[in-house]
Amino acid sequence: MGPDGSRQRPGPTVDPLTGEVTFRLDDDPRWRPRSVWFHLRAYGADPAFHPEDGQWVARIPRPPVDRLEYLLLVDWRDGGESMITDPANPRRARGVFGDHSLLELPGYAPPWWIAVADAAEAQSRRDAQAALAASRRAGGQRGTPWRRARALSTRAPSLVPIPDPGAGNPAPDPPAEGIASVRVRPRHPDDDRLRRSRVPQPAPAGALVVDPEQDPGPIVDEDAEVAVTGQLHVPSDSTPTEALPLLVVHDGPEYADLAQLLRYLSTIARIDPRLRSRVLLLAPVDRDRSYSASPAYARALVTGMLPKVRRAVATRGRLVGMGASLGGLAMLHAATTHPGTFGGIFSQSGSFFRPRTDGQERGYRFYQRIVRFVDSVGVEPERLAGLHVTMTCGLGEENLANNRSMARRLQRAGVTTELIENPDGHNYTGWRDALDPGLRHLLAAAWDAAGNPPA
Repeated sequence: MGPDGSRQRPGPTVDPLTGEVTFRLDDDPRWRPRSVWFHLRAYGADPAFHPEDGQWVARIPRPPVDRLEYLLLVDWRDGGESMITDPANPRRARGVFGDHSLLELPGYAPPWWIAVADAAEAQSRRDAQAALAASRRAGGQRGTPWRRARALSTRAPSLVPIPDPGAGNPAPDPPAEGIASVRVRPRHPDDDRLRRSRVPQPAPAGALVVDPEQDPGPIVDEDAEVAVTGQLHVPSDSTPTEALPLLVVHDGPEYADLAQLLRYLSTIARIDPRLRSRVLLLAPVDRDRSYSASPAYARALVTGMLPKVRRAVATRGRLVGMGASLGGLAMLHAATTHPGTFGGIFSQSGSFFRPRTDGQERGYRFYQRIVRFVDSVGVEPERLAGLHVTMTCGLGEENLANNRSMARRLQRAGVTTELIENPDGHNYTGWRDALDPGLRHLLAAAWDAAGNPPA
């Protein structure tokens, strides 16, 4: 009950002195709450609900995060169980596996660059509307496309996807580029694992422009069941012949959608134009197989996809690769198994499994392959020469221990390595919040740009 004897309002609350989080629910005839589910390190069993003062209540001590994404495990009255969002909490966080309920603890604030991006985009819209109005007043073309006025008025062009030149669309202004898929043929095309895997959606209006005479066609590896597909995003005012750096991103569509990566990159390009770049957003067909230190996948990426990009557009500087979770592991694996390909790796919550820290992952089908790779890092330091590595990991993550171990391993091998620990869990918003300044500084180092900090 509240201090006045009334029933307390349902929903999550935070004790201002202890930081304890309390979850309250009113009774619902359809289901009975069992526990609160969240994925945080060293928290043991999920907190169970118990009846208290006519409500269902569960409590946890102050978590090591500034944001908490959670679900409720409930037992339905007619049988069965499921995970649901908290009906007493309207706040939601989007994720790969659907929405989670969201609690932002005292002290949390989104990163600075989101407000900058919002303001810049609002100004671009105002400039575009003003340019269009001026054009009409001057007797110009009625119905001038808004996107043309926006391109004329935006001082810091955004990253845009490649349209399909063969889809009957009008020629883009400015010229666009794109990149074709590189696929590795499955050894067993009827394997149920592939049918269940996440298939990337086709790029808007198709995929990229490659000279058919130069296109080597599918990369075939009889021992692999992997695929690599990608969509190239470019500054809207760029041309294929302008030499720009290239950032290669695992789980790229998810990074763009859930972590606002392209908005971030456009924003830091406003701060330092030398950080203008093209971005290759990679989307695997079979993520577990591809991103689990797979030699076949690394070959397809480095010898198949990346040469196609470089034939299609001019590049400068060394490549930088990035990814989260298994995607971070896979990018470091590609860099170490193909030395000299990447100048920088940005890994967020990398899944650097080892028996001492990750025994709970032994049931994962590619666990041993990952362990073998992690144990091999630094054995031949010359394979890491010239590589810069920046890592981020949440304070509430199971991967924190193995990330600390990997950072020490890389440093002992002479690799310039930084580990940034942020107060969040294993989710795209946490990865978004940890992009800056680590990624900006890494890009500056790899591309020999200044990377000036924000004002």
